[in-house]
Amino acid sequence: MNALRFHVSTAGYLRTRTLGRFFEAARFGPLSSLSLDAVEDPTEAPLAPGWVALDVMACGICGTDLATVSYHTSPVLEPFGSFPAALGHEILARVRAVGPGVTGVQVGDRVSVDPFLSCQARGHAADQGCPSCREGRPATCEEAGEEGVPGAGPHFDAPPLAPGTTVGYHRDLPGGFGPRMVAHETQLFPVPEALDDRTAVLTEPLSIGLHAVLNVRGTGRSLDPDEDVLVIGSGPIAMGVIWALRATGFRGSITAQTKRSHEAEMAR
Repeated sequence: MNALRFHVSTAGYLRTRTLGRFFEAARFGPLSSLSLDAVEDPTEAPLAPGWVALDVMACGICGTDLATVSYHTSPVLEPFGSFPAALGHEILARVRAVGPGVTGVQVGDRVSVDPFLSCQARGHAADQGCPSCREGRPATCEEAGEEGVPGAGPHFDAPPLAPGTTVGYHRDLPGGFGPRMVAHETQLFPVPEALDDRTAVLTEPLSIGLHAVLNVRGTGRSLDPDEDVLVIGSGPIAMGVIWALRATGFRGSITAQTKRSHEAEMAR
C-alpha cells in the first residue's frame, strides 16, 4: 500500500527551513521531507492478541502535522517519535479484522482512534503499567521513550515496538495518511451511527478541549458561573474548549482571543 511518510534528515531540515520560505515545494512537494511511499500493509500479517486491523475512513490534518513537515516543530524528539513515519493521528476508521481476545469492537464497527500509545499497547499487563497509564492517561506514558516488550507487537514474531508517544509519529505504526493501519484495542472507541463521518473525525481534537475543561473540574473546584473564563487561541482546540465549556454546563462569561472575523463568529 502507499502512505504519506515524513523522513527526518539534516539535509531535509536545511532544505525546508531555507527554501521553504520561498517555495511550497520545499515544505510539501518534491523538495520536502514528505513522500508517498510503498510500505508494508500492516493488516496482512496475522494479528497478535489485543490488536485490531483498520480501514481508514477519514483523517484530519493537524496543526502539529503542518508544523512538523515544515520543521517549525522539531520532529527529532526521539525517542518520543521514530521516523520515517506515516503521518496522521486524527483518525476515523472501520474495523477490518480483530486479533485474539479483542472484545470491545467487532468487524464493521466505526471507531475513533486515540493516537496515544499506552503501556498495554507496548506489551505490559494492565496492572503493571506506569502510574499515568493506570490512571487512564496514556498521553504521559512513562514508557514512551522505551522499546516495547519483546514479542508483544501487533503481529506474531514481530520485533519490539519502536519508542514513540503516538501513532502518526511512529515508524512501526502507520497513521491515518494511508489506507490501512493497526491499533491496540485500548485505543479504539466505537462511534454512534447518529454521527456522520465529517463530525466523527473531529472526535480526537474535540476530546482535547473537553479534557482541558474536565481537568479544571478535576482540581477539586468547580467553575463558578459568575467568574470569567479566558480561552487563548483561535484554532480547533480553542474552539473545542469553548464548546466543551458550554456542553458541560458552564454558563459564565467566556472571552475568546481570536485573530480573524470568522473565528470570532465561530466562537460566538
